[in-house]
Amino acid sequence: MSYESPIYKLIEKNNNVEIRSYERFFTSSVREDSLSGNSGFSVLLSYISGDNKPGRKMAMTIPVINEIDTKKMSMEFVVPRAFYDKGIPEPNQPYVTIKEYPSALVGVISFSGLMRGEVIEKQTAKLMERLNSMGYRPTSNIRIARYNSPFSLPFLRHHEIQVDVTKK
Repeated sequence: MSYESPIYKLIEKNNNVEIRSYERFFTSSVREDSLSGNSGFSVLLSYISGDNKPGRKMAMTIPVINEIDTKKMSMEFVVPRAFYDKGIPEPNQPYVTIKEYPSALVGVISFSGLMRGEVIEKQTAKLMERLNSMGYRPTSNIRIARYNSPFSLPFLRHHEIQVDVTKK
């Protein structure tokens, strides 16, 4: 089964770090306190299953995104592109918001395994070091992109740490 995901062009690659040029995309988003638990996932699953103003169902997409800032984080599902022109369904729940990601240059590091705090910190540090050596600087919060079901075997999972960047 193939899932829709945001469209990008690969600009540059250095080992497992890529610079990508993403087209604009939208997500449905919920704020959470931590990476553990699945309350945000359940709320968003309900939204794409028809808990929205027109009662429209939407296909599951990838990746599931977590934007991390200093106090909270988001859980986000990418909105299918078919809804950009016909209107993104308005959420019934006030804590679900629609978020726009404008086209941007994004630094990405890919890895597999379990998604734990120490892994996120290690991969983020690698990404920032590599971006610096490639001549880029971050301009946004980091995002975690998860491409697999939580039931996938850890060594088969594909994760990314992403951050918007600009050339130094």
